[in-house]
Amino acid sequence: MGVALYNTLIYIAAHSTAAVNIALLNETTPLFIMLLAVIFLKEKFSRWTVFGISMTVIGVAFLLCRGSANNLTSLQFHLGDLWVLGAALIFGIYSLQLKRRPIELKLMTFTLVTFILGWLMLLPIFVWETVTSNAITYTPKMILEIVYLGVMASIIAFLAWAKAVQIIGPSRAALIYYMIPVYSGTLGSIFLNEPLTYVHIVSFFLIICGIYLANRFQIRFIKMKSNIVDI
Repeated sequence: MGVALYNTLIYIAAHSTAAVNIALLNETTPLFIMLLAVIFLKEKFSRWTVFGISMTVIGVAFLLCRGSANNLTSLQFHLGDLWVLGAALIFGIYSLQLKRRPIELKLMTFTLVTFILGWLMLLPIFVWETVTSNAITYTPKMILEIVYLGVMASIIAFLAWAKAVQIIGPSRAALIYYMIPVYSGTLGSIFLNEPLTYVHIVSFFLIICGIYLANRFQIRFIKMKSNIVDI
């Protein structure tokens, strides 16, 4: 689910839809995680939590449409968008399955096994693609990019995500997913000299406030429910 299918579907989608569509639709991942948590884990959310999530979604949409509703309504949807939605749903299922990891199975061992299984699943496709496609010329820049994707965006990211789900659960961990646009915009400004406009500031404010509200009131809501059960 997480290693073989999720990333592969995102990469496939990039061939048939716009980058902004991928970014926008990929932000449905936390919503899928929460919906699945309600259905299968019987989790409940307070009204303030829902309000915080809504504020975060608005902040992401505001950033992606660059502050203009016309940009959002003028988006054209393609077949690749279905691949993105499929990837979001699959990662939601993967995140819920992390809760089933036995305590005695160490996180590093679990990650190693899932990566080996994912590698075995992708190997036949890699061989087929290598045989049927033009040969790839590996440049130093490309090798560095692959190393970064393999180490930072794969091993470290999956380890951190699994640890987060273990500590605070899939629903609360899902909210942090919305920080990706904030990190991307900030790093783009620092390393790529991309300008930070009022659109970025407003969207970052909505995203951060939404995550804070959702988490703060969800913790209170959980404590209140547990106290009722104890009584």
